[in-house]
Amino acid sequence: MKKVAVFDLDKTLFDGVSMSTFLFGYLIPNRKISGILLVKAILLVLGYSSKVIPHNRASEMTMKLSAEVLKGKRVSEVEQWQNNFFSKQHFFEYVPQLISLLKKHNYTIVVVSASLDPIVQACAQVLGVTAVGSTLEVDGGVYTGTIDRLVNQADKVTEVEKFKSNDSKLLVFGDSSGDIAMLKEADEAFVFEPSEKDVIRTAQKTGMHIVDRKTILSAVTKVL
Repeated sequence: MKKVAVFDLDKTLFDGVSMSTFLFGYLIPNRKISGILLVKAILLVLGYSSKVIPHNRASEMTMKLSAEVLKGKRVSEVEQWQNNFFSKQHFFEYVPQLISLLKKHNYTIVVVSASLDPIVQACAQVLGVTAVGSTLEVDGGVYTGTIDRLVNQADKVTEVEKFKSNDSKLLVFGDSSGDIAMLKEADEAFVFEPSEKDVIRTAQKTGMHIVDRKTILSAVTKVL
């Protein structure tokens, strides 16, 4: 039997929003972003935190802003920034133990996220797993500022479906409305600390496991 665990990244494994954390934790302090883009970033964060901008729209806007920030930057340079920045401290405390538990039970672990692929890959490297993220167009080793592929809800389902078969066991982990479609594809779905009422209702109606940082390890252990 092929056993696979698929995770969303932000607010499921990563304690926060990875692109925003990188923006405010590295790019801005190191003066790698212009004043105009800084204003756009602050307005986006305020709009999302006040729920004026919904989750899926915020993800799309963050991608576009990130593409603008990285325009003209070399891929190798950006990879170095991210490898220097991301570490285990950016993830929920339960994550290392859960990853270890799943690997012990021979699960292949994949992160599927709408976040920028370089960021997703840097996080995956910290965790020792594989990953798929949204990609930006590259020309001659330099980011052009154009979004190549945005991993939206439908794309997440497509990625999850690659692991489904008559001889597979699929665990899927997410936290938001952007994850619901792929969660529905799972044999066992885990909704981590959901804040959206619609997500909570859907999870309850469909028998998904609603977990938090204190209960997730025991909940997963029961279904392995």
